[in-house]
Amino acid sequence: MENKFTQAVIGMGSNCRQEEMMAKAKALVASEFSVVAFSREAYTEPIGIPSDKFLNCLALVRTTLTADAVDRSLKAIETACGNTPALRSQHVVRMDLDLLRYGSLRLHTADWQRPYVTEMMAELDNLTHD
Repeated sequence: MENKFTQAVIGMGSNCRQEEMMAKAKALVASEFSVVAFSREAYTEPIGIPSDKFLNCLALVRTTLTADAVDRSLKAIETACGNTPALRSQHVVRMDLDLLRYGSLRLHTADWQRPYVTEMMAELDNLTHD
């Protein structure tokens, strides 16, 4: 029986050593999933926490994993990037990875209202429909 691939979109963000952490997270995402495309990276103002600017990006991937298994993989990548509860309590986010879309299912719906997510999602759609 052939494994069925599902397309998923992962939101990526860091407010600490942003470019270094983004490069590391992209490499780890690429080793874990079949990456279709990465959006451009953009710095944004933090939302809800006092911190440095966030560097954000979206990844469009294909996976045979369930949504729960994708979430577990993303948490493992966050840990590999150095995230700890202690750092998070100090508003230091080495890497935050969120599953925004799994197939047609939209998750983290508040994130979809953010202008950079809308813009980056449109970029990914354009990259994959050319």
